[in-house]
Amino acid sequence: SNLIGELILGGVDPQKYVSPMMFTPLVSSKTFTTKLTGLKVIDDEKRILKNAEFDTGAEGIFMDIKSIENLVESIKAKARKKVNIRKVGREYQVDCKDVQYLP
Repeated sequence: SNLIGELILGGVDPQKYVSPMMFTPLVSSKTFTTKLTGLKVIDDEKRILKNAEFDTGAEGIFMDIKSIENLVESIKAKARKKVNIRKVGREYQVDCKDVQYLP
């Protein structure tokens, strides 16, 4: 499968999301920071009341370490095959050959 995740910022493409599109207010006028209320990987939902920063020039979402660790564990648990998600510096990486098994 060649599934690719996307984050739509400032536009609308009805082919890429399930209606209705939802908006969230920013908590900082200087950065794209919003308040998370939770993260869900398939049916594994975790309540999180933390800020997260979406950077249009980056390849990720910036949030507190505990939330990131919980997200990585949920992704590992819901993968169709055991995948190695490893921490390298401040980011997490997965082998390209294993992407097809991720939720």
